[in-house]
Amino acid sequence: MQECTNKRKSFLESQYTLQSNSKELDDDCNSPDLANDRTSVSSKVTTWFRRVGAKICGPKCTNLLIGMLIGSLVGGIALAATLTMMLTPGSDDDCNSPDLANDRTSVSSKVTTWFRRVGAKICGPKCTNLLIGMLIGSLVGGIALAATLTMMLTPGPVTTSTTCTTSTSTTSTTPTTTTTTTTTTTTTTTTTTTTTTTSTTTTTATTTATTTTTTMTTTALGPQSCTAGSPTMLLNLYNPGSFSYTYYSYSYTPTTQQATIMIELQQDPSSIYIDAVSVVDVSSQQLVTNGDFETGSLAPWQHGTVSGGTVSSGCGYSGSYCYSDAIVGQTDNIHQTFATVPGSTVTISFYLQNNSAGSVIIARVCIYPY
Repeated sequence: MQECTNKRKSFLESQYTLQSNSKELDDDCNSPDLANDRTSVSSKVTTWFRRVGAKICGPKCTNLLIGMLIGSLVGGIALAATLTMMLTPGSDDDCNSPDLANDRTSVSSKVTTWFRRVGAKICGPKCTNLLIGMLIGSLVGGIALAATLTMMLTPGPVTTSTTCTTSTSTTSTTPTTTTTTTTTTTTTTTTTTTTTTTSTTTTTATTTATTTTTTMTTTALGPQSCTAGSPTMLLNLYNPGSFSYTYYSYSYTPTTQQATIMIELQQDPSSIYIDAVSVVDVSSQQLVTNGDFETGSLAPWQHGTVSGGTVSSGCGYSGSYCYSDAIVGQTDNIHQTFATVPGSTVTISFYLQNNSAGSVIIARVCIYPY
């Protein structure tokens, strides 16, 4: 009994020491710095509760939520104190318990003993550990839930500043001028019409066909020699020696609309050749026909009253044919009449070849106006 009393006395002394330390701590808590810290913590806690209340039920029920939480806290403390007083025995048997002796060594041991007693009263010694585990788990779960809600409902640092400000609201009405700019885009389509005027110049050529009917006299000339009548003598050879093809050319200005060219020849005892007979006017128009005898015939040339010469092959100057004459004892001639323009000069030319010398050789070329 005395030992239990001493134990209780030691316990009370330890409690008194704790109370003294608590008083010193209270004195420290009354310092100005700690007071400011309490104010800051209190302000933060109040702000947190206000934010949680605003998230849950809006700004109007924030104070109600704070009151309910504070009431729940106070009620929980009161319930814990009541259970402690109801479940704490005062018998000497309890003091002699080995567990109680060990519980005094630390606060954790005391709490464990308290939970054991509560478990023994509620459901017996067997479920004491179960009850302790459940209570500890509930405590840890509550702390985790509170931390989760805090992180979910706390968007960021909150600075609560209460400022009494006298606000002067000045409403300034500024006329707003809306300028609508209408841009009119004018698309000018320029159509270029290209008019192609085709000028057709019709040249009407009026051809006045002047048909000049020239009646050519094909009968033999009355004169049978260039020495008869009054012809224009162009060539007059008598007994020349032999010579090869020689070119002769003359100019003649007619006085009538027709003229006749006569070639008079005689060669004894051989022959004489004439070829490429030409009569051209000032426009280089050929006025005689078959002057090179390349047709192989004499026409349109005509013989005189005596015919001793002929168109022969292999004797031509520039072609195959020529006129060859070998008459003996007299002369003969060939002649052709052509149209002329009085006063318009013509050019008369030919090639002549004498094949040998002889007793009588005559070669004459003359023009008779007709």
